[in-house]
Amino acid sequence: ASTVFQIAQNIASIEACLGRFGTPQDTPQLRAQMAAVTDATRSMVKTTSEDMKRWLGGGGGETSRSSSSSSSGAASAAQQKLQREFADVVRRYAETSRKVAARSRQVVQQAQQHHSAAAAEDDEQAALLVRQRTEEALLLERQIAENETAIQQREEEIRDIHRAVLEVNEIFRDLGTLVVEQGAMVDSIEANITVTEANVENA
Repeated sequence: ASTVFQIAQNIASIEACLGRFGTPQDTPQLRAQMAAVTDATRSMVKTTSEDMKRWLGGGGGETSRSSSSSSSGAASAAQQKLQREFADVVRRYAETSRKVAARSRQVVQQAQQHHSAAAAEDDEQAALLVRQRTEEALLLERQIAENETAIQQREEEIRDIHRAVLEVNEIFRDLGTLVVEQGAMVDSIEANITVTEANVENA
């Protein structure tokens, strides 16, 4: 339960970072922070999913058979509650990852458009400055190179995000299979997998 709560907190942190994408507060440090939280959350989701498989798949069967029907019912209720909570945070994480991918692509496209427009204007200025061999000309060239590098870095970030979303979808699918075996939440999880995958492809 504490892990589910931590995942939920991480999702809130990712969404807060996402809100600053494309603003003056959008910095390499912000993107690095969000990437670190995203990776940590994905790792937590994977570990928790594996733990839940083991928990639901077997160990403790003798204990369950030897316990009273009332305690067995309480354990089953707690088990189902945890399943629902975990499935919900996985769904939220997948959806948040999709938003990050879409927003990152949008920011890159805006940067590319701005860079293209600025480059056309800068070419005329650069021609004059280069002839004079001024420091401003060299600075302009560096700025253009830095802009191109920043765009390339953003594109790589988008590819990383897409890989993360697909990995989460696999975890979500495994969870759906696990829940099918437990006889609960089948339609909800399958529907979320389909919607998330479609959104990733269209992001």
